[in-house]
Amino acid sequence: MARGESNTQFLKRPYKILHLIKSLGRGGAEMLLPLGYSCANKDFFDYQYAYLLEKKADLVSELEKRGALVHCLHAKGNWDIFFRMPELRQLVRREKIDLIHAHLPMAGVIARLAALPLGVPVVYTEHNLMERYHPVTRFLNRYTFGMQKAAIAVSEDVEASIRKQVPRAQRLRTITNGIDVAAFARQPEAAAKLRGVLGIAPDALVIGFVAVFREQKQLPVWLEVAKRVSSNFPDARFLLVGDGPLRPEVDRLIEQLDLKERVILPGLVQEDIPVWFSVMDIFFMSSRFEGLPLALLEAMAASCAVVATQVGGVPEVVAAGISGTLVDYRDKEAMQKSLEDYLKDRAKREAHAKAAAQRVAQSFSIARMTQELEAVYLEVLEGKT
Repeated sequence: MARGESNTQFLKRPYKILHLIKSLGRGGAEMLLPLGYSCANKDFFDYQYAYLLEKKADLVSELEKRGALVHCLHAKGNWDIFFRMPELRQLVRREKIDLIHAHLPMAGVIARLAALPLGVPVVYTEHNLMERYHPVTRFLNRYTFGMQKAAIAVSEDVEASIRKQVPRAQRLRTITNGIDVAAFARQPEAAAKLRGVLGIAPDALVIGFVAVFREQKQLPVWLEVAKRVSSNFPDARFLLVGDGPLRPEVDRLIEQLDLKERVILPGLVQEDIPVWFSVMDIFFMSSRFEGLPLALLEAMAASCAVVATQVGGVPEVVAAGISGTLVDYRDKEAMQKSLEDYLKDRAKREAHAKAAAQRVAQSFSIARMTQELEAVYLEVLEGKT
């Protein structure tokens, strides 16, 4: 639906949409919220945001800087989330919320249960494969799934996972993630300066990854492959941007594998994030499972050649042999070979990098994603679904 083609142009006020999420830490699902707000249709929609876990609030300032209203429901931990339903109901009543858009399973469960007696519709986005969640989380999500008005998967693989776990799921569709493509366009001059700060030689090829340090990212595998590649290409450098629960293990492995001179760990970068992708020549993603990772889209927009595991929605983004290389998440030898092929073959590396940037620009913009989501809101609010 094109903007303006709706009876909502005659509304006395915009529809009020509340995005509800477990936390506002710097995860992929969370990062979509400030991005989406920046290109939302504010003539039709008044967006507010609520998060449950008060400890994780990294993105609150980014939302507020853009002019968004953000609410914390002050849950102390995962189980305390269930006791936040009265506060959520009060918020919905006080702010006259017309629709709740919940992200990830625990927020989805709470939103459905809180909204039911209020008659407020819920739209839910699943950002990952349902099989990957804790059995209790998965059960609660499945049990309450029918209470919402519409469900959205971030990739076809995620949609297939939902249909397997919830065979009777209705009003389900795929809307793939998007990014601010222009913001991640390659910045050669800024990248050259940052390389100098990091002590990377101008002609050194850089293999990088941006991730929350969790088990799903298989960082021990990433580092083992880095060790193998560095043995054959001693001038290559490895850039591992991020932080998280596995940081102590990452530090230990870098020491154990004697990679301190080759792996750069800048930590959790919060400013000038696009420049870090511009420093990379190759983006190497070793994840065991994914939904549709934003970091992959950002790396492609920055014209990085890609070596990624063939998991989740990744094959929907990366055309193997055209805009990147896909490998089995268990195959370290294939990872090594793919990286070394790019290091040896400049023409191939640059051709795939150019195709990657074109692919993201054509199909994975945040503006496209937001317009498709807003079309769903209108369908729900105008009783068409």
